Amino acid sequence: MSETTDVLIGIDTSALPTLSKDKLNPTTGLNNYVYLVITKDKIITGNADSEIEVEANIDDRIRWRVMSLNGCFDCSVMLYQFNETKENSLLSAPFLMGGVQSSTAQTIKKILPIQGDMPLSGEICDVPYACFQSSIKSTGCAVYQWCFQVNKTSDGSLVGYGMWDPFITISNR
Repeated sequence: MSETTDVLIGIDTSALPTLSKDKLNPTTGLNNYVYLVITKDKIITGNADSEIEVEANIDDRIRWRVMSLNGCFDCSVMLYQFNETKENSLLSAPFLMGGVQSSTAQTIKKILPIQGDMPLSGEICDVPYACFQSSIKSTGCAVYQWCFQVNKTSDGSLVGYGMWDPFITISNR
C-alpha cells in the first residue's frame, strides 16, 4: 500500500534578497532561505534544511505545500513551477490539488481562535487547501527546481519570483 510524505516548504520571506519581477526568470540561489520539513518517521537526514533524504517506496506519493515563515502576516507564497533536472525522472510531474476555481478545489477543517479572554476558545472553519502531489517512480537522488511567487498580504502586490534547486534522496523503506 502506498504512503504519502508531506513536505512543508517554509520560505523566510523577510530575509529574501530583492526578487526578480520576471516570472520566466526568477531569482536563483535562494537555498539559504528555504526549509523543507517532514515528519520524523519519513526523514533520514536534512529535516528543516533546503535538501532532504526520505524513506519511501516506488508508487508512494510526495505532497508539497508552501508557506511564508513570517506567519503570512506580511507576505504570502505560492509555488508555480516544478522542473526535475535529472535525465531519468524519479518523480512524476506534480499536479495541483485544490486551488482557486479548480475542479479539485478542496477545503480542510481547521480550528481558528475566537477573540476573547484567555483561555481562548476555537471554532472549526472550512479553509481553502492546495498542494502539489507527485508519485515516486524510482529510488535515487532527484534534483529539481521549485519556482515560487511572493506577494504582499496587505494589498496583494507582487514582491517577486524566486527559485531554488534542492535535491531529494529517495531510499526504500
